[in-house]
Amino acid sequence: MPRRTLSLCVCLAALCAARVDGTALPIQGGSLAGTTCTVEAVEKVNFQQLNTILEELLNTTFFRIFKVDLHRPCYRDETVKPKCTGPGTGGMGGMMDSAFSAPMGGGFSSTKGGAGSAEDEEDKGGKCSLTSEKVDTSLSIVEEHAGELFDSDRTCDPNLPEFWLDMCSHIPTHTSTSETVNLVLNPEAYTGYNGTAVWGRIHELAATFDFVDGQASDGERCYEGRVLQRLISGMHTSISVHICQNFFPPRKSKGTTTYQPNPEMFLKTANNAEYLENLHFTFVVVLRSLLKAGEVLKRVRIPTPEDNPAERRRTAELLDRLLDSPILESCRPVFTAFDESLMFKATTPDLKNQFKWVFKNVSAELDCVTCQKCKLHGKQFLLGLGTALKILLVPNNVLGESLAHDEVVALINTAGKLSSAIIYLRKLTEFAELQKTPPPTPPRPPPPPVSPPPPPPPVQPPTPPPSPVPSGGAPVPFEVLDVGVQRVAKHVARGDVHDQILHRVLKQDAPLLALARWYDGEEFAKHATHHVATTPFAGAAAAAAAGPAQDADAIVIGAGLAGMTSALVLLDAGLKVLLVEKESYVGGNSALASSGINGVDEAAKLSQGNDTVAAYVTDIIKSSGAAEVYPLAQALAEHSGKAVRFVTDRVGLALDKVVQMGGHSFPRTYRPSQGMAGAEIVLALNAQVEKYAKAGMYKSFKKSRATELITDASGGVTGVKVEDKKGAATSLTAPHVVLASGGFAIGRTEGSLLQEVRPDLNKFATTNGRWCTGDGHRMASRVHGQTVDMEQVQIHPTGFIDPKKPDANTKTLCAELLRGMGGILLLRNGSRFVNELGTRQHVTAQMVAADPEGLSFTMLVHEKAAKLADKHIPLYTGKGLLKKADNVAALAKDLNLSEATLRATLATYNAAAAAGDDGFGKQHFNNAPIELDGAFWHGQVTPVLHYTMGGLAVDEHARVLGTDGKAIRGLYAAGEVIGGLHGKNRLGGNALTECVVFGMIAGETIAAASKLPPQGGGGDVPPPQEAAAVPGSRVITKAELEHHNKEGDLWVALHGKVYDLTDFVEEHPAGPEAILKCGGIEGTEIFATAHSEATLSVFEPLGEYKE
Repeated sequence: MPRRTLSLCVCLAALCAARVDGTALPIQGGSLAGTTCTVEAVEKVNFQQLNTILEELLNTTFFRIFKVDLHRPCYRDETVKPKCTGPGTGGMGGMMDSAFSAPMGGGFSSTKGGAGSAEDEEDKGGKCSLTSEKVDTSLSIVEEHAGELFDSDRTCDPNLPEFWLDMCSHIPTHTSTSETVNLVLNPEAYTGYNGTAVWGRIHELAATFDFVDGQASDGERCYEGRVLQRLISGMHTSISVHICQNFFPPRKSKGTTTYQPNPEMFLKTANNAEYLENLHFTFVVVLRSLLKAGEVLKRVRIPTPEDNPAERRRTAELLDRLLDSPILESCRPVFTAFDESLMFKATTPDLKNQFKWVFKNVSAELDCVTCQKCKLHGKQFLLGLGTALKILLVPNNVLGESLAHDEVVALINTAGKLSSAIIYLRKLTEFAELQKTPPPTPPRPPPPPVSPPPPPPPVQPPTPPPSPVPSGGAPVPFEVLDVGVQRVAKHVARGDVHDQILHRVLKQDAPLLALARWYDGEEFAKHATHHVATTPFAGAAAAAAAGPAQDADAIVIGAGLAGMTSALVLLDAGLKVLLVEKESYVGGNSALASSGINGVDEAAKLSQGNDTVAAYVTDIIKSSGAAEVYPLAQALAEHSGKAVRFVTDRVGLALDKVVQMGGHSFPRTYRPSQGMAGAEIVLALNAQVEKYAKAGMYKSFKKSRATELITDASGGVTGVKVEDKKGAATSLTAPHVVLASGGFAIGRTEGSLLQEVRPDLNKFATTNGRWCTGDGHRMASRVHGQTVDMEQVQIHPTGFIDPKKPDANTKTLCAELLRGMGGILLLRNGSRFVNELGTRQHVTAQMVAADPEGLSFTMLVHEKAAKLADKHIPLYTGKGLLKKADNVAALAKDLNLSEATLRATLATYNAAAAAGDDGFGKQHFNNAPIELDGAFWHGQVTPVLHYTMGGLAVDEHARVLGTDGKAIRGLYAAGEVIGGLHGKNRLGGNALTECVVFGMIAGETIAAASKLPPQGGGGDVPPPQEAAAVPGSRVITKAELEHHNKEGDLWVALHGKVYDLTDFVEEHPAGPEAILKCGGIEGTEIFATAHSEATLSVFEPLGEYKE
């Protein structure tokens, strides 16, 4: 096999040979050479099972702490004397430099800003430094066993089984210059270092095998040589793929909290499917070593701080889960795909010596890397690879205690990196296809801070408040004229003055239209009369000079909580708003959220116990996986109390219950005592917004899809193109556009963005509505909006499996509140397996690891917890998603388990609650103990697609950032469409919080840019008031009601009154089915499971209901 040159970021291992012309990257599949499995089998096992558990392992204390010597001298500076002598063990000099362009940890000689050519690389020194994390001194260090278990004579004789025990002797971990490093805090990423020369020598070394059955040959290399060369290639590929994935560092100015990929670099270098195969091959070899050493690895001592026995247990359990059935059994074809017995069949001493000599010299070559971080990851990976080879080549009876602490750590980390690289390949491929607009550029300096944000260039007449003015005499929007004519007709006495005012309105007198907009009754008549008497009217000429007409002051795209919040803030500020919604009703996914909205406000005493904004920020950062606090998280926490007060004070909805959800250190999730939080907030908001419709300030376009953002010559956003349900297109213009179009967490749907970004998640059902297809992301990307964290998609651990429709793609969310109140999760055998209050990411990972094929679990709620979830339990039970069992015996029968098994599980839980430790890390056992003689509610749940953390990059003012890092004029975003806020995982309750916080910020930013301060709730101009609905005086009997029971004619009796909900059927946020089944009947009981009576305030009753 000819020696290969790995091109630049061997990102190709990404499934293909790619071209930069935008063509799709073909996936290379089929048989994996040198093994008995296929590429598809490796990827399936990795995606479905191994990657999740390996990620969990690498985040434990034991596996993230690594001892390494980063200060050993380069062998070219000091002579390295081989320990053994004999054939093939000569020195390491004489290696030729080569033209390798692939990096060791970073820079590329062919890339602008790289570290230079191969010839000058060593002279320049490192381009980065390693920041070592100080490790807790209570963490004991396990002594290195390897050097004590064998002597040099036995490891120098290739005929002895101990020969392979010193494979890793050139990567010592316990020396006088060793240091302890936290691998999680030092991720493998682009550093700017050029590793060309080092990689050249490494691949020259790997290509030195010239033996076939012990004889020199110019033909095919020996099998052992091909194996080692492929392993080195797989290592190089893995490192390069990680660099492509983690290329651009987090930047506050760009709103990013994690490293971002470089799809452009990926496209330029993904050009050889052979590297892809070698990456998969290396992974299979390492998995084979895990299988062989399974029993030895299980006996490894896991030291952790003495005060954290739960961490030790958790690590051991995760390792056992990786090495035990069902994972090893279900993945056995991959774990056994490589056969090490085929190596060294000829038992040629020279061949064994040469194999070990090459590996040790490659190890020594890493000491010549001058970038500390690059050296760290190179040494860790190669130590893991050497450990895998040692395991495979040493007989089982010798392996025994020969594995050192750091070898085990390195082995698992190498397996994890290979697993992640295979995941990243697919992501990079999809990013490259998705981002065919100009790719992300290296971060630029942030724009100067502004507070408040600068206003956009004037696009409206200077007379405040701004008023739509025509160009060249073109008619203003009908709504504006209509308001003006109404004011004149109602409030100005007939006569000459009346006619003059009416004439000026019809001639589009801008100041007069502004008066009509803000004044009513006698005040309008007084000011209008004064205006026409004292102000000459220049007519259309003046209007033309004022500039082009605008349909509104702001356009909001999306009628979920974020969009409705922005709309209300804008309306309160005196701005005219148009709202575009592609469904026939408001609410979006927000209306489906049931747990509540998070809030902390120390000044207003809106906090529970000792809760603080800082504690809330800490919880957000911990959940996100970020290493430090970032601006958007800080903004969310700081404004959360204000958001809760906005709902209670401005919207008028009482949030009188507070609970503690998973991942939160304090109770801070607020919800109404009646109804579901999301639906109640949205409906109350809609009622407030609709009050402005009668004044001509607000108009909604439902069943209308926004298709494209309109921009001016400078790239600023000036409007949006819209299609109605019949496909008719129109353009709406405004100087400000708010994208509140939601996420894209729905697969198996034509046109879904998820299929482009994360097709590996297509197997999961979703809690999202059909509308979540990523329209806003696409529109913003086409005007060069920047996206962040697009690969971060949250799987919620609990979506109900409806026994009537078990295969339905859309599941009803099982609210986190049930677990917060004390609900527990059970496996099919009736045992617990996870901390139910862990983050969603953690709980989901444990579920996938525990039951990767069935993904079916029991949600069990005991009686005390059920009483506190007094809205959720009846709602879910009414829908057939929960079933009540009167006692443990009935529960056991329902679950097809023995009563003894269930009683044992519950008793164990009660004991753990009393002790404060259940072995899974649970610290809060709310409403424990479980009463074994009480009633239970149970239902089947499964992990479901729930939320997309990635989205548009925004700054703290909700302005969308372009790919150049600067704000795009006129474009704002709020809600799930934004990215960079939640990192890798979103805390429960932060969805509604995010919608209100950034919806408010977007509205306030636009108001500041328009120089109009928010006026609702205390300003000079109060929000318009709507005449109170007067209940109908007629009496409607049961017999009459029953006639109106179908679509198109649907009445419902609720709380003693009858309502005509015919037109609301399609608008109901939870869908029409719930309303249709109440048609023609007294539906209060059903209605009350999800809504409060106050929700009905937006409807006018037909009359009183009488049986």
